[in-house]
Amino acid sequence: MKRLLFLGVVILTLAIAAGSIFASAVPRRDERNIFSDVSGHWAEASIYALSESGAFSGIEGDKFMPDADVDRKQFFYWLNKALNIEIMYFDVPEVSEFFNDVKNDEWYAGALCNLATLGIIDYRDSFKPDSALTREEMVHFIMNAYRYKLNTTIKRSDYFLESFPDKDKVETIYRDEMGEAVRIGFIVGRDKTTLSSGKNATRAEAATVIGRLTAFLEENESLIKVNAKIERSGESLVMRLAITNKTGYDVVINHPSGQKYDFVLYDAGKNEIYRWSDGMVFTMAQIKTVIKAGATVEFKEKVNYIAHRGIPDRAAYLKAYIMGSSEDFTINTAGYMAALREDDAVKVEPGVEIDGKLFKLKLAVTNNSGSNIEISFNTPLKADFALLDSNRKEIWRWSDGLYFTQALSRIIVAPGKTEEFSVELDIEADKEILDKAVYLKAYVKGTSNAFEINPDGYEIKIK
Repeated sequence: MKRLLFLGVVILTLAIAAGSIFASAVPRRDERNIFSDVSGHWAEASIYALSESGAFSGIEGDKFMPDADVDRKQFFYWLNKALNIEIMYFDVPEVSEFFNDVKNDEWYAGALCNLATLGIIDYRDSFKPDSALTREEMVHFIMNAYRYKLNTTIKRSDYFLESFPDKDKVETIYRDEMGEAVRIGFIVGRDKTTLSSGKNATRAEAATVIGRLTAFLEENESLIKVNAKIERSGESLVMRLAITNKTGYDVVINHPSGQKYDFVLYDAGKNEIYRWSDGMVFTMAQIKTVIKAGATVEFKEKVNYIAHRGIPDRAAYLKAYIMGSSEDFTINTAGYMAALREDDAVKVEPGVEIDGKLFKLKLAVTNNSGSNIEISFNTPLKADFALLDSNRKEIWRWSDGLYFTQALSRIIVAPGKTEEFSVELDIEADKEILDKAVYLKAYVKGTSNAFEINPDGYEIKIK
């Protein structure tokens, strides 16, 4: 018996705040993960590997149709799922802000908003959801994701195409990306001698290339890391922006003026309350910040409690900006966000309770801070529960066998309040499971800039 209760929860759907809601009806993959038309296909392993991750669904029942053209809505939905992109929006965008031929009630609208916001989809107006992608277009978007995830740029790489007789048919704007994709191994020729760059990409090719990208990303981390941080120190609120260079060469940032950075503070409602650069005048002069290989450059400013009365007490979030450009990595022009974290400000505690014939598994999130905290979710699954035996082997999980569509929402926990999630097991019907259970592990299935959510869950011993 499975029932999920959200007790005392104020759920504010982010999309409603933006005036709309994304559709929850998305294609579901075959529950058996078996497609009748991929056995022996060259991409069979890639298709099943990506299918197991929940990235895509088959079409027409149990058929995957590996050699059919992949259309844009399918490709970008798969890519968004495979990259596991989570964005904490200040305001959820309407898909119409990016494309004029997609409605918010389309099952892939949320994926498009994510990818367009991050610049992975870098065109606007007409999305053409049912149109095919050429192989070189597919590589372009794969390399956009590569650039975003690794915070890097692509230098001249067209010489890696020299072994392909049809290299000159690659569009000029895609040549370096195609070359880099060949070098890394994201793409190979259709018959080992031709790129067929202008041909439509198939569903099998899309699944394979996305799988190769995610495998590569799992083994490699960003070589240039940018981190924002905000913390209390004595009589000041300290704002930091650190850039770490893990490459083997110097990284250069070009600034068009004397302003190298900026800091903006927001209150718990995400209203701007302070901007470091306000009222300042910067000279127009081309200057550079050079970050040596293996080094970190940090920009830091303070907001004094006395000089800026009221601002530090209200501050909840920081956005830090790099004011410039670089050929060595992609600078996020939307800024780098951090939250002011207080020790023990938020407590997450699992628990159990017997209520008559019901055995309740609970997870409580308590806000001990002086400001609202927000938890954002990408699906209706906001909490999950697992029971473990004496060897800490998982024997039951509430979400097993359930499917959750993509639907952005958030929970606001007011100061001094507790939000509790719970599920119920029937003591008699679930006796075999409960007899073996020794530990409970509970999970918050969302993200928050107000506190660190433990992705490994919160565990207690229940007997």
